[in-house]
Amino acid sequence: ENQLLCCGVELLRDMPQEGRPLRDSGIKEDWKAFLIGLERNLLPIPNPDKNLTLRQGDLLWVMGSQEMAGRLTQLGLLD
Repeated sequence: ENQLLCCGVELLRDMPQEGRPLRDSGIKEDWKAFLIGLERNLLPIPNPDKNLTLRQGDLLWVMGSQEMAGRLTQLGLLD
């Protein structure tokens, strides 16, 4: 229950976060997650700027609780 989990989530076409700046992505609110970094074109971007626009194919590295994992599973983002 108090475990801290880290997951990679690929940003797919037509996801609500695609094309939005990180600050407006809703990751924290909707996923109950904290974005710790992302990978774009196989290049890591640790602690990305809040104005960075998210793109299809970005691999988002998020950290959170069991609640986050449950939410991501519910949204079909984790297997």
